[in-house]
Amino acid sequence: MLWVFPLEKFDLRYTSQWYRWVQEDLEGLKVDFEYVYPEPVVKEIKTGRFLDTVGTVHFKASQLQLFASKIISGEVSAGDKILVFDGWFPGMGLIKYWSQMSGIPVEIYGIFHAGTYDIYDMTFEKGLSVWARPLEQSWFLMYDKVFVATQFHRKLIESTFGDAENVKVTGFPFRMEYTIKTKENIVVFPHRLDWEKNVKEFDKLSKILSPKYPNWRFIKTFGMIEGKGGYYNVLSRAKVAVSCAYQETWGIAMMECADLGCHCVVPNSLSYPEMYPDECRYNSFEKLLKLVELAMKRKDFTVKHFTCVYRESVKNMVKEMGLL
Repeated sequence: MLWVFPLEKFDLRYTSQWYRWVQEDLEGLKVDFEYVYPEPVVKEIKTGRFLDTVGTVHFKASQLQLFASKIISGEVSAGDKILVFDGWFPGMGLIKYWSQMSGIPVEIYGIFHAGTYDIYDMTFEKGLSVWARPLEQSWFLMYDKVFVATQFHRKLIESTFGDAENVKVTGFPFRMEYTIKTKENIVVFPHRLDWEKNVKEFDKLSKILSPKYPNWRFIKTFGMIEGKGGYYNVLSRAKVAVSCAYQETWGIAMMECADLGCHCVVPNSLSYPEMYPDECRYNSFEKLLKLVELAMKRKDFTVKHFTCVYRESVKNMVKEMGLL
């Protein structure tokens, strides 16, 4: 049995999609699984960036309580496996503790998005590394395997904690469920408006190019567009998508743009070189400006620019867990 610990579902994040996509893929692969999913008490993100800080603490604690009840009822057996959608899960050590102390061994696998080993991550910014870095190091010993999206992320972990033999690059779940619309003169910034996404660089770009190209619009999606449907609608009509991020261990927003026919312009760093060709990447603001102008003059806006194995990511994880 595979016990899956999802993230709480938020429509404005990819967590709702992951819940559905992983379920569909596991069913297609004929894996015997069950979701450990208590109903979240927090329905919107009030504090925090990707998830609500208090809400996710309550949710993860509720997952542990629900899973413990399954242990007590005898539903969990030796040899079962656990897949955690967010490996940054302090309470997961309790499951490892129970497993080893009880003599009922289970295997634990964690998906990692970031941590204090990334200086642009919120955990580092808030000063958590003083106590969390040793905790993170223990997790890399505790999890049987850790799954990350890119080689960049694996190397980031390795640069802090040394040998990363059990960190496997599987890709992360991704698919597009929206279709390309008639393209319009739109340059889009698809990221959250947090400082590590460097929206100021996009504002600078817009300020320079808007007077020169008055028939073009420069749109920042988050905070300006209602719902996921509205977000995808803008991406599907945009011709050019721009990232100026300081932090990116994966890059779903730009992948969504690429899949919806945008020409993507991205930094020549982070996870981006693994997915985008040279002509899409820049090392300076001057090069960014040049690439965006060139992209605005393109005639074909239906080419997908990224290449990756993300559509096979769940299968990759399942293989690493020995379930195929």
